[in-house]
Amino acid sequence: MSDIDVMTLFLGPQTRLALTLNALVRGHRMALAGAGLNARPGRMATPHLRRNLDRDTSPSDRQARFREAVGEGPMFLSAVNFLGPTALGFHRREMFPETETLLAELPVLAAGARLVLSLDTLPAFFLAAGSEPLEERVRSAGWEPLYELSWADLVEEIAVAMPGSDILVLTPRGAAVRSPEVLARLFGDAASVLPAAWHLLEAAISETGRAVLAQRLAEVGQDDAALTELFDTFAERAAPDDLTARLGIDRVTGILLEQRFAEDLDRIRAMPRVEVICWPSFTA
Repeated sequence: MSDIDVMTLFLGPQTRLALTLNALVRGHRMALAGAGLNARPGRMATPHLRRNLDRDTSPSDRQARFREAVGEGPMFLSAVNFLGPTALGFHRREMFPETETLLAELPVLAAGARLVLSLDTLPAFFLAAGSEPLEERVRSAGWEPLYELSWADLVEEIAVAMPGSDILVLTPRGAAVRSPEVLARLFGDAASVLPAAWHLLEAAISETGRAVLAQRLAEVGQDDAALTELFDTFAERAAPDDLTARLGIDRVTGILLEQRFAEDLDRIRAMPRVEVICWPSFTA
């Protein structure tokens, strides 16, 4: 039997980290099930949630239908596109225009569930979608609407809608450098069946970085400072010229959006029932 909460609901959004975690669930669902954790990837979890949000159906019927679909016992539902596909977002100066409607009925299905979110800077978030129409909307928007977008507002909205839930927020750097701890936090003791404790770091860095990681782990083991330096050196990021070409974001705007992300994380850390996993520790 898994030792994690009865239901962990991973709401994305679809950052690169979220896609990595969803792929991990998709590829190792059966192994996780063998370890006592009912894990469902996005293609299974999101439809079951969305189709049971209809207010015209009684809450008890929706709950019964949802439980019949997802099963019982400890579960990890990777509903990474529950808030909406990134490629279809960023309309009316909102990242997820449907958020209010979706969250209004979510407590019927997942009251008390542990919620997990994975956040990233806006440029990285938009690029992870790989959508030319989305990139065109971003290029046409200018920097002011982008600067007004707030992850902190989204987390606050989720916290208000789900008053019985604790929220765990993952950041790219923190999740990578703390990969073994993060996987254990997400999957409990079932994480032992996953193929690599450092999967989140390996997925975030280049092939050269993975070779350096293997060498350093073999020579010195886990050294937090060395792993942070390795992430900062080898993390795969879009070049400034690529940001300008694809999103119309110049260097100055990129810096402003990074600062905005840091400010959002500061606000999020101060919220009750919310924990942010970043570097150097889970609570820093």
